[in-house]
Amino acid sequence: MTITLTLDEKFKGSEIEFDKKINFIYGKNGTGKSTITKLLEEQCKDKYDVRIFNGFNSIVGEDKNLNAVLLGEENNEIQKQIDVIQKNISDEEDEIEKIRNEIEREPEEGKTNLFKQKQEAEKNSKDANKALEDFYSKSAKKIKVHLDYGYPIAKTSYDKRDFIDEISSKNKLGESDIEKYRQTLKEEVKTANEIKNINFNLIELVEKVNKLLKTEITPTKTIERIVDAQKRKFAQDGLHLHKAGEHCAFCNNKIEQSVIDELEAYFNKNDEDANNLKTNLTAELVNIRSYQEILNNIENDLDKNEFYTKNKDEVDKAKNNIKKVIKIYEENIKSIGDSLKKKQNDIFSSIDVLDVKLEEDLNKLIDDYNKIVKKNNDNNLKEEKEEAKDKLRFNLIWELCEEGDYDNKLATLTSKEDEKKNIDKLIDDKKLERGKLESEIKKLENEKQKLEKETQNEIKLANEINRILKNYVSFELEHVPNQAQQGFYQIKEKGRSRSVTELSEGEKNIIAFLYFIFKLEEVGQKEKPKIIIFDDPMTSNDDVMQYIIIGKIQNLLKKKQNLYEKLFVLTHNTHFYINVTEGKDDKKNNYFLLSKDAEVISYKPIKHNNQIKTSYDALWVHLRTLYDNDTIKDSSILCNLIRRIIETYTKFNNLSGEEFYTGDNFVLRKLLNVSSHSIDDLETDLTGMTKDQIIQEMKKAFETNNGKNHFNKHWETENNQ
Repeated sequence: MTITLTLDEKFKGSEIEFDKKINFIYGKNGTGKSTITKLLEEQCKDKYDVRIFNGFNSIVGEDKNLNAVLLGEENNEIQKQIDVIQKNISDEEDEIEKIRNEIEREPEEGKTNLFKQKQEAEKNSKDANKALEDFYSKSAKKIKVHLDYGYPIAKTSYDKRDFIDEISSKNKLGESDIEKYRQTLKEEVKTANEIKNINFNLIELVEKVNKLLKTEITPTKTIERIVDAQKRKFAQDGLHLHKAGEHCAFCNNKIEQSVIDELEAYFNKNDEDANNLKTNLTAELVNIRSYQEILNNIENDLDKNEFYTKNKDEVDKAKNNIKKVIKIYEENIKSIGDSLKKKQNDIFSSIDVLDVKLEEDLNKLIDDYNKIVKKNNDNNLKEEKEEAKDKLRFNLIWELCEEGDYDNKLATLTSKEDEKKNIDKLIDDKKLERGKLESEIKKLENEKQKLEKETQNEIKLANEINRILKNYVSFELEHVPNQAQQGFYQIKEKGRSRSVTELSEGEKNIIAFLYFIFKLEEVGQKEKPKIIIFDDPMTSNDDVMQYIIIGKIQNLLKKKQNLYEKLFVLTHNTHFYINVTEGKDDKKNNYFLLSKDAEVISYKPIKHNNQIKTSYDALWVHLRTLYDNDTIKDSSILCNLIRRIIETYTKFNNLSGEEFYTGDNFVLRKLLNVSSHSIDDLETDLTGMTKDQIIQEMKKAFETNNGKNHFNKHWETENNQ
């Protein structure tokens, strides 16, 4: 949408383009706001239903009355239908009230109803259940600590849930059975563990080691003074101990680099075969140690196991056989290890190979031993002992049930619960009946709403305005019908009626504003798309009226339904501008700034949150200054400023204190109440918090009230100034 400006020479430029649905225009008085409103009306009235609010005088009729919506015969007939529906709703609500009196409220003294009957039934059921629960708990405790049979007959965690589960298994035992199960409990259960097989083959190990022992490494250089293995060992140790330039620890002669080089060449320092042999020798020595540990573990496991006496001879023989063979294995492994170490010390010589002969396979002996373990463990004594415990416990449960009159307690509880269920069924029937009545009322309400949408209810408008203003003014708006069925509105205060024109400017403006807002959704208006224009809606209103206007316009901005094609808000009021645009997206809306130089008016697009400042921002600056001042140690000094910021923020955003301080924010509320008002102890730091902690509580409160960006913008902006 483009508005031509050439008709008015005061503007610099020929036109303004309003290409977005919502348009905010800010400018001081005399910068052309009313002119733009006039041009919008003149250039759009043929295509659009243009609605303009610019104060009380734009709303009243020529007769100086605030005229009501036109009523006709059709609306009167609809109202009659609405009255009938309302009567039916009232009748249904009376029935619902009777049901509530029956099922939700105490009856009069000496009378009864389902509510009282349910209370009595619940008490009786609760008493019967408590008697049974007490019996369960006491009985379970007796079973848990019962030692008359010489041994516990229940697990250590036995409780009333276990007792309840086992009641169905209660059974009386004879004396002979009790003695039999008592003797069974005296038997001790012995369980042996199987031994794991070894994971190596001694014969294969010897063959592998013999190959290493027979491997000879030939020195790459001949040194005449090294004539035997002993001298070779002496030279090799000296090579490891000394460096060139040092003196020999044996002869004290200086060791030359040439001697070091000669010995390194002799001992094949860089020879791959020699290094591989050394690596393999080291690896086999590591394996030897692990095999020795395996054999030690087997012997230890043999000594730990316990067997029943009937298996003692057989298991002792198996143990001795295993230990005998393990000793042979250990001797051979020690011999293998000694040979590997000897070879490791002299890789240039061939070591005598080993010869091992085994008459018995250790793994076969271990398998035979494990068969004895399995046979030992496969007895059913453990199961028999558990069965004996169960039988003796079930006998004790039978005795306790007889002593505690269990059957009678259970029957009483069943009877009382049945009574409660019957009453609950009657109450559910009543609730079902109430639900049907509520559904019927909802249908009637929907039908009523449909009919109300077909008419223009002048009285409803007055009621809505009175509802909003009832806490702020001493008068109320009333509808006055006339013979032409077109009524008007007047003021009623302390029983006296008077014209709305007698109110103050602020009172007239807020009534006119609310009147304008409600009439935007009138039925039966023109079918053209609407253009809504607010031309300086803020005049001489007090603070409360400002917040109502801001809140209503913000609600209008949020409406998703297609109520209007374009909306314009023009204002010179800085506070109003900032708060009505708070949280709006620069990309989705237009923001214009009007300015006047001499007699020429200029306009330009702006980012609303970066261009206009108010005294509200000064509160943030002051807060930041106190926060950054290290000489101020008393953190409570921040609280008054924070309180004023939050009060301003909630008023401009149409929030209540209860809404803002919900959830964990009660901490901040309490902090501000105590630190801003309390004078109980002037020597005490009332906050108990640091400056940082207080600011964090403030930040959290803004974040939980969708004010995270607002907080960050003001806190960071003031920090960078």
